[in-house]
Amino acid sequence: MTTDEKHVERRKLKRFQVPRGAFVGLGPYFEAVGPIMNVSLGGLGFRYIGSEEPNGSYLDIFFDDYFYLRNVRFKTIWHVKTVNKTPSSRMTMRQMGLQFKQMTEHQKSQLEYFIEQYAIGAA
Repeated sequence: MTTDEKHVERRKLKRFQVPRGAFVGLGPYFEAVGPIMNVSLGGLGFRYIGSEEPNGSYLDIFFDDYFYLRNVRFKTIWHVKTVNKTPSSRMTMRQMGLQFKQMTEHQKSQLEYFIEQYAIGAA
């Protein structure tokens, strides 16, 4: 059985790629900040540099000076350490998958707007 055959897609909502410059920051002091890999109405995946999993329960999404969505509650779905492309690098790259929780109607509306206006294709 190949790796692809073992993987079962559990996501129910379509994911979208976003342009460079779209970032997420976790926690009130942005203890983890990194580029968004993909986003859906239910959550997002992103990369960051760090030594361990951040503890925050809120996130902010921002895209240049065009968009800012604040204080979205989330739950961590997965968290992995990635392989450094530069073996001599001491930085630890990580990726996280987050599920949005208890969004307000305003936050949902803003997220829908972000996807409609800035998504650059299906992920």
